[in-house]
Amino acid sequence: MACLVTHASFAEIIGQAAREKELEETAKKSWSDMTAAWKVFNAPQKVARDAWKARKDDCKAKGIAFSILAPKLIQKKAWEAQQDAILEAEDPSESDNESV
Repeated sequence: MACLVTHASFAEIIGQAAREKELEETAKKSWSDMTAAWKVFNAPQKVARDAWKARKDDCKAKGIAFSILAPKLIQKKAWEAQQDAILEAEDPSESDNESV
C-alpha cells in the first residue's frame, strides 16, 4: 500500500529524516573503519614499547645501567587529528561546503 503525502512540508520532513539516517549510518561505518585503522597503526607501537620494557627489566635484573629512552608513542587523538588533516587535504570540496 502506498503512502500519500498531501502537504509539501511532510515530504520535506520525510526526506530530511532519510538523509539524517543515511548520515548516521555513514558515520558509524567511518568510526568503525577509523578504529580498525588505529588498531593496525598502534600494534607495532605496542610491540616496540613492550620490547623496550622487557629489555629494561632484563638489564635491571642483571644490574646493568639502562639509558635508552622509551619509544615515543603517538596517542590516538593525535593520530586522529593527522588522519583528519590528510582527509581534508585529499578532499578540499568538503571544507568548501562548510564555509558556504
